[in-house]
Amino acid sequence: MVPVMTDKDFEMLNEFINNYHLIDFSAIEIATDEAYDQKVQHVLDEYWPGTTDLTLMKGGDDVVYSAMYNGEKVIVKSTPYDEHDYATTLLYNDFLNFLKEEIDVAYYIEPGVEHSDDRELTITMSLFATGIAPRDLPPNQPLSWVVDEEAVKANGKFWG
Repeated sequence: MVPVMTDKDFEMLNEFINNYHLIDFSAIEIATDEAYDQKVQHVLDEYWPGTTDLTLMKGGDDVVYSAMYNGEKVIVKSTPYDEHDYATTLLYNDFLNFLKEEIDVAYYIEPGVEHSDDRELTITMSLFATGIAPRDLPPNQPLSWVVDEEAVKANGKFWG
């Protein structure tokens, strides 16, 4: 039998999640692998020369850094290389570059998407978004692609 959550159970759980922080994430230091960071920096030096101040923000399979590039704060993301995921990320890069002509999006900085020479890492770079923390976004934010008129028009134009 599959357990079912009632509406009241869901409301209680949602309230708990939104109102209580069980862990102070700001006090946790992210472990870093210096060799991994150097490999990421090597790809940045090759494809985004002049990138400095690489600082780890999030570890795991998808590693996120902040850095400086051409005088601006940027986000660098490193993921394990996979041929299918790399091709998908290239398509996503094309889509975001199209959208940036119509609406304000965090597009990838040229050359957009690259991989390490040994094809172990996929690296992307985008501008560092300032403003609202993701947890403070309105509840419908993930649905902006279907409720924001300009985003819907840009999607329609891109996909034809």
